[in-house]
Amino acid sequence: MIKREGLVDYHARVRINHTDAKYQNEKLNLDIDINNLSGRQIAGIRFSMRSYDVFGDLILTEGEETHVFSIRCAPFEPAMRIVLNYVCSISNIPMKIDLQAEEIHFSDGTAEERERPHKKLYYYQELEPDNAKDQEYYMALRKFFHRAVCFAEKRNDGWLCTCGRLNRNRDEVCPECLEGRKKVLTTGTREAVKKQMKAEKDELLHKRGGRFFFHRG
Repeated sequence: MIKREGLVDYHARVRINHTDAKYQNEKLNLDIDINNLSGRQIAGIRFSMRSYDVFGDLILTEGEETHVFSIRCAPFEPAMRIVLNYVCSISNIPMKIDLQAEEIHFSDGTAEERERPHKKLYYYQELEPDNAKDQEYYMALRKFFHRAVCFAEKRNDGWLCTCGRLNRNRDEVCPECLEGRKKVLTTGTREAVKKQMKAEKDELLHKRGGRFFFHRG
């Protein structure tokens, strides 16, 4: 197992994983890798962007220090990860880009502005699929949870999902993978997985024993 550090923002409706920026002829071609954590279908996102040069000074984007733009992205389903593309004019080569999702527009016609972040730092043990010790547990978890990377845990400050996200106690569904708390904490803990694996092995031994007994008779 590998110790991992996780950082969750409970107020975030989307998560910007990273941006890939290419500069050519005073144009910025921006690829935005983003996850939908809202639990709802998103139709569009309004972003704000501030760009900085190698000295840390602000660069004008579309003639503005803070450039605001919107991208339509329907259908952007819950727990989906996509890459959005945006092209704009910029006055210099950017060394740093500060990008924020300011407002989320949902497919039902409603919209929500960005809330003040509520961040939580946590740690968990990630299973290694290529490790002989972890592989059996990893495969057993994947039978029930298609995005599983670790055992589920009930903690004082929430519940750790098998996808590696820490959720609050009041969260019934993990927005990262859409697995329900009840199923995760019933089926995805270390104890539950070991119990399931033992039951499967006992059943296999029973079947083999039955065939062996039949052949001898």
